[in-house]
Amino acid sequence: MNQFALILKELSQTDRECVLVTVIHVKGSAYLGEGTTMLIKNDGSSVGIISPGCLEEDVMLQAENVFQDKNSLTLIYNMADAEGWGIGNGCNGILYLTLEYIDEELKQRLTEILANLNDGLYTIHQKYLNGQYELEQTVFKAFKHQPEAFQEQKLLPNGSGYVFTHMIEPKTRLIIFGAGIDARPLVDMARHCDFHVILIDPRVSLCNKQNIPGADQYITAHPLEAIKKINLKRNDYIVLMTHHFLHDKNILQKLIGQSLDYIGIMGTKERSKKLLDSNIPSNVYTPVGLSIGAEGPYEIAVSILAELIHIRNEKRKTK
Repeated sequence: MNQFALILKELSQTDRECVLVTVIHVKGSAYLGEGTTMLIKNDGSSVGIISPGCLEEDVMLQAENVFQDKNSLTLIYNMADAEGWGIGNGCNGILYLTLEYIDEELKQRLTEILANLNDGLYTIHQKYLNGQYELEQTVFKAFKHQPEAFQEQKLLPNGSGYVFTHMIEPKTRLIIFGAGIDARPLVDMARHCDFHVILIDPRVSLCNKQNIPGADQYITAHPLEAIKKINLKRNDYIVLMTHHFLHDKNILQKLIGQSLDYIGIMGTKERSKKLLDSNIPSNVYTPVGLSIGAEGPYEIAVSILAELIHIRNEKRKTK
């Protein structure tokens, strides 16, 4: 999961001094790869992780020097040492980390990234380092579409130094039609798995933060009116769980033909065929969710989310 969006949100809400930790290079294997980030506050609290727990204590100790000097620092940890940082956890990599003091200028730029992500924009985050891996410059660039030239988080030679490139993707939008009891666990789990959740239902008493907490947006409108408001995108994921045949049929008439990556329909395949009045297109998944014999709202939510994550990750591999 992308921790960076959570870090940006936390940063925008705190008045405390902060240090941004970034994994810029891994030689060998590691628990988490390049681009992994962590935010450390000057009160000792933090957001995100960079290891199974073997590095965080020392990194936070090193961050005290960064807070004091208001500068940046590069750390190198050899995880292959079973008696040292590796502590026998099976990781055999060497990790390069940057610790970057977040001054007002950098905080403003990071706040802009959060706004860009909320607007569905991609951001390229580049760190320029000298030959001793000391951080010299940080650059951000926003893009409407995923830049073809930047497919991986990696550290590359750049003249006499290096450049680390980190692509920050906006969250995938998960649009759920229906605010019934089975939507609650799906909304809750999806928000923890890097989805921007939009919940749609005309019933004001159900489609609200008190009844179903955790959604990023609540739209209390008839489904067809709601569709006009959300500006559908190809990489949106749709789940129909209205349990209302006519509503589902009307929604599908609007969605089919829009080349959406994923449309999941709650209910049997026979019901979906009646809804569509035709064969089921390849981007329509019915019954929604992986076939794991799920029973009850929570197990069904697990099966749906597992399918969403699998499809999202497979599509990322092919980009």
